[in-house]
Amino acid sequence: MSNLIGEMLMYFTGTALLGIIVGWLFTRASYKRKVEDAEVVLLRQLHEVTKRLDLTQHQLDHTVESLEEEQSRETGNIAELEQLQSELLASKNQLDDRKQQILDLNQSLDEANKQLQLAKTRAKEQLQENQKMERDFDAVRDRL
Repeated sequence: MSNLIGEMLMYFTGTALLGIIVGWLFTRASYKRKVEDAEVVLLRQLHEVTKRLDLTQHQLDHTVESLEEEQSRETGNIAELEQLQSELLASKNQLDDRKQQILDLNQSLDEANKQLQLAKTRAKEQLQENQKMERDFDAVRDRL
């Protein structure tokens, strides 16, 4: 009977050991499935994050291009503005020169008008003197 008890004990021990091994394998397989499922979820999340990063990078590149274009336009506008300021300054200088020429011509004209008035006055005085001399001459001739 002791042999039978030993065999039964061995049978139960083997069955228990087999149950432990099967349970361990089942638990390991379940854990492995959970890890694989978690890896799949993490890979999907990583893929989504990568897609969002790519989209964000594309938007950032587009924004940088837009900013560079705007900066280029502003630089062009500044250059045009500086060119216009330079032209305006040159025109102002020309205008100042013309004003000075006009003032100089006005002074010359005023001086010429004064000279003309003086000449007219002298001519009038000379004419009056000539007329007086003619009258005097006529008076002397009439007396003779």
